[in-house]
Amino acid sequence: MTATDQPWWNLHEAVALWGARLAPAAAVVDAAVEALAAGRDGPALGELAALERGEADDRLPELLDAACAELGLPRPVRDDRATEEAGVRALARRVMSGQLAPRRFTALLHEAFGHRLELVEPFDGLHDDYQNEFGELTVAQLDAEVLEEAWRLGADPALAARRRPVTTARGLVLGYLADLDRILTDLGRHRPPAASLVDWLYLARSRRIPQTGVVGGRLYQVHGAGCRFTGPDGVEVDVDTAGPDGVTFDAWRLQCHGAGLPEPFAASQDELRAAASALPQLAEGAWPGRFVLATTGGTGRVG
Repeated sequence: MTATDQPWWNLHEAVALWGARLAPAAAVVDAAVEALAAGRDGPALGELAALERGEADDRLPELLDAACAELGLPRPVRDDRATEEAGVRALARRVMSGQLAPRRFTALLHEAFGHRLELVEPFDGLHDDYQNEFGELTVAQLDAEVLEEAWRLGADPALAARRRPVTTARGLVLGYLADLDRILTDLGRHRPPAASLVDWLYLARSRRIPQTGVVGGRLYQVHGAGCRFTGPDGVEVDVDTAGPDGVTFDAWRLQCHGAGLPEPFAASQDELRAAASALPQLAEGAWPGRFVLATTGGTGRVG
């Protein structure tokens, strides 16, 4: 997303949240000011940005139609099911980005919709579980469940549309590796940082980070000898550690990656193994059918 696209998207989200009664009118005005400052222009946007915060509640509805038409934004209809669902998805994306805590997310949904909106049903019980200090699940486990559901709801179609379609087995492997490279970079930028996947797993198993959480804008879920990462576009990268110096995956994980693309791509495991074998950056793993990508060395023990 470019520097000028981001303020437009922030306004898109603010309008969706206001329409579902999940954000005040003043939040829309603030987002309009940001969009105007970033270079978006138009008379309707200018009027919206010029609103005084104190008059926003009264005057926003009369100005929003023209602004939405001018900017190509969906016009929310208060108390309409589609508008409410759009607001819920926008709120879920705030959980995904770390702007909103999972527990607060369930509380806001409960306050706004109670048990009447089918889309938020998975969160009803989770909200109740947060209130039960004698429940079977810990807060960390509840947070993990909320994150998983939020990712399911909030996958960003705008980001998904930017992915180039995959048309070959080689293209699928290269796309998986490109996503994996960004993930490993994000692990190194995390606090505490992890020099490799094995260090990341150590952080999780030593409880310095949760088993499920967010890193670099992706949902991560530690499992067995590896971790599954899900991007904001809903695309998954599942990978295992190959020790301090690498990561490993197989054709099945590549198939799962392809199946989750915005335009799913299917290839046989033989085709994917052949494509991976032809790439110089990949080595055959110790186990048949697995491939190893060498990475910056980690210790397995983060200081």
